[in-house]
Amino acid sequence: SLIHRPGWLPEPESLWRHRRRTAQMIGAVFLLVLVTQSLSWTNLDYRIRQAVAANPGACVPQSSISQQSAASLLGHWTMTPYSILLQGMQPQKVILRNELCETYPFKADLPIAEWDRRNWNSGRFDMHVLNEKLAPEQRSAR
Repeated sequence: SLIHRPGWLPEPESLWRHRRRTAQMIGAVFLLVLVTQSLSWTNLDYRIRQAVAANPGACVPQSSISQQSAASLLGHWTMTPYSILLQGMQPQKVILRNELCETYPFKADLPIAEWDRRNWNSGRFDMHVLNEKLAPEQRSAR
């Protein structure tokens, strides 16, 4: 403030103690939130990896992963790119919405999101193995 009235503000030492305690509490709450989110994400990541490994087909429907997870990341468009990213530069499986696994024609591209289709021959990832595995599944599904 521009005007300092004597006796109006507490002693500077007591202000510093209060501010230090407040900063410590904020830090502790932030740490707790960060740890909780990290544990939750690690658990979700583990379940996604298990579902991808356990599914015999190259197209893994989102419904094959527990319903508790579906309420978070699995109901979001990022599930498909995340499933590709988890497998490295040459993915062999992909998680897609249930209806896409059954009906999407994978001849020219892969649906990464509703607005994004990736050509099999472009991009950073080598998608040839995935493409070869998805083609027979589509023929048998029809």
